[in-house]
Amino acid sequence: MVTSRKEIRGAAIEIGTNSVKYFLGKVIEKNRIRKIGQGVEITRLGKGLQPGGFLREDSIECTLSTVGKFRDIAQKEGIDDIIVFGTHALRISKNSDYFIERVRKELGLDVEVLPGDREAHLTRVGVLLDFPSEKGREPVIIDIGGGSTEVIMGICTKSIPIGCVNLTETMIHTDPPDKESLIRLHARIRDHFIEEITFLNPGHKTDCVGVGGTIVTLAMLSLGIKEFCPDKIQGVEIREETIKEIFSILTNMNLEERKELIQFNPDRADVIIAGMAILQAFFSFISTYRFTVSIYNIIHGKFYDYYSRKFFES
Repeated sequence: MVTSRKEIRGAAIEIGTNSVKYFLGKVIEKNRIRKIGQGVEITRLGKGLQPGGFLREDSIECTLSTVGKFRDIAQKEGIDDIIVFGTHALRISKNSDYFIERVRKELGLDVEVLPGDREAHLTRVGVLLDFPSEKGREPVIIDIGGGSTEVIMGICTKSIPIGCVNLTETMIHTDPPDKESLIRLHARIRDHFIEEITFLNPGHKTDCVGVGGTIVTLAMLSLGIKEFCPDKIQGVEIREETIKEIFSILTNMNLEERKELIQFNPDRADVIIAGMAILQAFFSFISTYRFTVSIYNIIHGKFYDYYSRKFFES
């Protein structure tokens, strides 16, 4: 709903492999947005999904219900202009058209499926909305998702088809995971980085920003906070030794113990190990020792990319 140049209000809904997120906000000036509301629910649309496979009916139903709920939240705020986009699971599944058509018919919403490189670009747009400029140079950004991991440095981007869900399902078969599985997991991830991230040389030292559910969960564990508080998390620096310490604790717990530790988001307890393994492998790949946490990510980038055009045209 467009009211004036200073009130370009809108809503974005992101349909990911692991979760569905919404963001309600408004563009207030160039490279600045203001939050009205946000939320996330784990729906596992990509559960059991391999390239060329099919989305499960139960995952589709759960995701449809959540998207409908988030649409209703936006409309209660008087926002009818809602953008919806999907990522890895909708890129690789054979029945994504079926899902998209159901969203259109049942919820009255159009779903845009983002190519991997576009997903990476919009993640950069989102992060740079609030990244401190005094650092003097642009950081490398890693966004760990359920089905893919995006690595971005300036205009160079890469979407790699490994995420916390698909790696958990294909490579972790014991609870807790055994040592051999963790070695193989780390090697698989590092091989992907070496083969696919050609714009960064192994051992390259650079500032790093991390985004996504794995990163937020790690930040909350490192800070010892039990409720999501953006102001406390945004800009926090996490050092390599903290990642190693928390990873060691998690890999020596079974699922129920991890759920108890991650009470603020227990649905991530089964995939957090794979997510952190991606982060550890990336740290080893670029030879850094700390990263900065950003709560700004692709949904903020997509929101700004779409609604800023209306802001500057109004």
